[in-house]
Amino acid sequence: MRRMSAIFGVVGKEECTKDLYYGTDYQSPLGAKFGGLAILDGEGRVRQAIHSIEKNSFRAQLADFYGRFRGRRGIGVISDYEPQPLVIGSHLGDYAIVHVGAVKNIERLVEDAKKGGRHFSEMSNGKINPTELIAALINQGRTFCEGIEIMQKSIEGSSSVALLCNDGVIVARDKYGRTPVVIGKKKGATAVVSESCAFPNLGFEISRFLGSGEIGMINEEGYKQLRKPRAEMKLCTFLHVYYSNPASEVEGINVEIARYN
Repeated sequence: MRRMSAIFGVVGKEECTKDLYYGTDYQSPLGAKFGGLAILDGEGRVRQAIHSIEKNSFRAQLADFYGRFRGRRGIGVISDYEPQPLVIGSHLGDYAIVHVGAVKNIERLVEDAKKGGRHFSEMSNGKINPTELIAALINQGRTFCEGIEIMQKSIEGSSSVALLCNDGVIVARDKYGRTPVVIGKKKGATAVVSESCAFPNLGFEISRFLGSGEIGMINEEGYKQLRKPRAEMKLCTFLHVYYSNPASEVEGINVEIARYN
C-alpha cells in the first residue's frame, strides 16, 4: 500500500487559517503531486484551492490562498494521485471532501454508478477521480454518517475521509484502520490529522487515535463520536517501518523509536 497522501482538518473558536495552512504543509512528503485547501469563510461559502506541488512546495503554491481567505473551519490534503479537495453539492448539503487510501474495485463501482444514472465530472488523465467516487457513495446515505458507512461497505481497499460541512468537520478512519487518523486539541481549537508530526509546532496535543471505521465530528466544542470503531484492525506495517514521518506517533508508538528498536 503506497502511503504518501495525508489529510488535515481544523475547527476553532477563532480564525484557523494559519493552523490549516501550516498543518497541511507539515505533512508534505517528497513525491506528492497535489496540495489543496478548503475553508468555510465568514459568509458560509466554501473557498477551495488546488495546486500541483511536484515542482514547487505546498507552502509556495498555496500562499495566495492563505493570504486571501479566513475562516474557523477548514480541511487540507497532500495527495499523491488526484486533485483534492473537491466541493460537492448534494441532498446532504454542500460540502468539501478529502480522501486518503486506495480503492481496488474502483472500475466496478464506477460502472455500477453509471448504470444507476449517475455521472462523474472530475477526470484526471481520462480516469475518474477516486475522491469523486467516494463522495458519490457517501451521497447515497440519508445522513453523512450513513453515507460513510455505505462507502466503507462498498469499497475494497481503504478510505479515510474528512468532510467540511456547515456543522463542522466530519472524519472517518478506514474500516480496517490501515492508516491513522488522529485527533489533537489545544485551547480554542480541535484538529484531525493523518501524521501527528503536524501537531507540536501548532501547539496541539494528541487527544485520541480513531479506531477502525470510527466516524466522528470535530466542531467548536471538540470531538464527538458518531459511530463506534470496529474491533478488527489491520494497521499497515510499513507506517512504522517506512512511510510515516519519524516525528509522528502511530497508535501511540513513536515512529523513530520503533525504527531504532
